[in-house]
Amino acid sequence: MKDGEPDRAVGTVAVFAVTLLLIFAGFSVLWHWKWMIDCLVSAVFVFFFWKYHKSLNISVF
Repeated sequence: MKDGEPDRAVGTVAVFAVTLLLIFAGFSVLWHWKWMIDCLVSAVFVFFFWKYHKSLNISVF
């Protein structure tokens, strides 16, 4: 082994690990963002349904 080879291997592993971490973080952020949007849409739907259910003649609440 030459002097530079271990450093290069460590650097390659580090870059690979950081890339995997960034991909995983991106997917988790997108997943939570989608989940937040779903919750927001559901909350808005429930709010409008609760607000206007009397005018729709729906006696649920």
